[in-house]
Amino acid sequence: MPFVPLMVHHEVTSIPSASTLAVLRRESPGRAPAEKVVAVFADPVFDKTDERMTGVLSRNVGGGHHRAPAAGAEEKIAASELEGPGKSSDEVQALPRLPYTRQEAEAILALAPATGRKAALGFEANRTAAMSEDLSKYRIIHFATHSFLDSMHPELSGIALSMLDRQGRPQEGFLRSHEIFNLRLGAELVVLSGCRTGLGKEVKGEGLYGMTRGFMYAGSKRVLVSLWDVQDQATARLMTDFYRGCWDRNDPLLQRRLGRRKSQSGVRGAGRRPTTGRDLCCKASRSSARMMLMSGARQPDLGQQIFDYL
Repeated sequence: MPFVPLMVHHEVTSIPSASTLAVLRRESPGRAPAEKVVAVFADPVFDKTDERMTGVLSRNVGGGHHRAPAAGAEEKIAASELEGPGKSSDEVQALPRLPYTRQEAEAILALAPATGRKAALGFEANRTAAMSEDLSKYRIIHFATHSFLDSMHPELSGIALSMLDRQGRPQEGFLRSHEIFNLRLGAELVVLSGCRTGLGKEVKGEGLYGMTRGFMYAGSKRVLVSLWDVQDQATARLMTDFYRGCWDRNDPLLQRRLGRRKSQSGVRGAGRRPTTGRDLCCKASRSSARMMLMSGARQPDLGQQIFDYL
């Protein structure tokens, strides 16, 4: 029989550890829904050679970049934490710009209702904004940028945001897992549109310790993450289709439940078939299989509850 991915005919969610689930069930009941719809962080400025600093248009606008630091860069980023917060800005050369994250953000914001949306793009996609109390007002929080993983010290894993301000001055740009735990969110969904955002350190009896757990402890009921590297252009298309499936139909409940599966099937079915090997991120069809939903909401029916609150 031909191979058929499980997600073609089924919705798949992953329940977090018992302790994380207990925290969410204790804190979520009676919580008033966040008043605003979506906040999007995308296309940060990492390097002084960025065209937004120099005014020189870069020719490197292809969609082939992965949303993770280059090989060897993660160790340097983790080491920068030990050297002090001011040192991390020295690592920006390891982080190429991801031009399609801006297209992704603009497409999502265009689909969102006209009121209640926040665009944190370029210089505005910074650590200060990500740690602001204002973020607790949004039901969906979307990060489209590089991520980095430290499996030995998962508290140093995190998200890369703008390393420079508008005047070109270096600033701390890494939002790390241990800081994510201290956020106070009212989100129904956090989307981490980057490479390997769902990974972490396996803790016996507790599951993975990483950014997923951090955002759930911070108050998000659900976190959409990836398990492998994801390609920039293909991920932008996938995320656009995902939100279109959530917002662009007459039957909100049905379409929100089907939005993620439709976006995955649409990219997978565009005349491309995955091949063997571990590098599954070179084609758009492969990025579709990378996103999984971690849900901490009560689970009377896994198939029904995925997008009930969006």
